[in-house]
Amino acid sequence: MIVPCDTDFAHAVRLAATGLRTASGIDPEIEGAPLAAILCSDRALDPDALELLARLVTGNLRKVIPPAGESIMAHAVRRAGTAWRKGKDADPTTTGAPLAAILRGDPARLGPGERALLADMVTGELRRGQSAPTKGAGHPDVLAVVEAVNKRLNEGDKLEFASEFVAAQFEIDKRTVFNYLKIAREREAMIGKATDIKSEDK
Repeated sequence: MIVPCDTDFAHAVRLAATGLRTASGIDPEIEGAPLAAILCSDRALDPDALELLARLVTGNLRKVIPPAGESIMAHAVRRAGTAWRKGKDADPTTTGAPLAAILRGDPARLGPGERALLADMVTGELRRGQSAPTKGAGHPDVLAVVEAVNKRLNEGDKLEFASEFVAAQFEIDKRTVFNYLKIAREREAMIGKATDIKSEDK
């Protein structure tokens, strides 16, 4: 049920995160929401956008006027990039190099687990718990639990019963199920807000 993530990839993402810090006054969760939504979807990954993401994690994403016809994903990477700066202690050119190499490789290597971990990185989820990162709304465990609850609700179960059933199914407590549902709703609200802002900018 749980989508696996390549261990080397997970290490590369965590290492890359150590070379970046959030920009003052900018919330990475909001700015990274559109990119996180793309990463957590079944949408094909654009190689040009992955190159921009490789530049972001190595601290080399420059602020330029986006070229005409740039993909939605590339635009989302640029937007997410506004929330991140080079770290003070670690050099992102070094810490981001392993992840950049993967991003510049075969996009097919990035499965659902890897994409969810990237989403957690660009929204700042990985930075919230340094020793044990919290699971963000795009984490495979969260997605699986939320999907299972929604399936039970669509079959006519009450939320309380659906939550108990899913908690037993995934061997977690009911409180964790409710926490996962909460962060999934919050992510949807942020994406909706970010989309509304983008529509107003046009």
